[in-house]
Amino acid sequence: MNREHRIYKGDSLIIHIHGGGFIALDSNDHQSYLRSWANKTQVPVFSIDYRLAPEFPFPLALDDVWQGYKYLVENVEKLFGIRPEKILMTGDSAGGNLAIALTLWCIKIGYRKPNILFPCYPALNLDLN
Repeated sequence: MNREHRIYKGDSLIIHIHGGGFIALDSNDHQSYLRSWANKTQVPVFSIDYRLAPEFPFPLALDDVWQGYKYLVENVEKLFGIRPEKILMTGDSAGGNLAIALTLWCIKIGYRKPNILFPCYPALNLDLN
């Protein structure tokens, strides 16, 4: 795709993972502030949904997030004309947990990791004791 035919002329991408305690909500519940981010930053925002527990236990949510992230990294230029030099990964609560887990997974396997990790009040200690 020629640079002249790109839909978006910037070099950044925001990927968001929704919260909801791993058991509730989806990307639609976060649209108000995600649209505001996109409008204010002029950066495309993609939100990844994942299967919810308890019907779909760990690690299925993380696998869904990984599949969505990998798909975006490998196809966003072809599909949307975006060549992201910078990827900001964010998520709130359970989404913050998944954003961190995804970044650690990318580091572990040597895959392109997000340039910026911005978890919002991530659920990190899930020990009931």
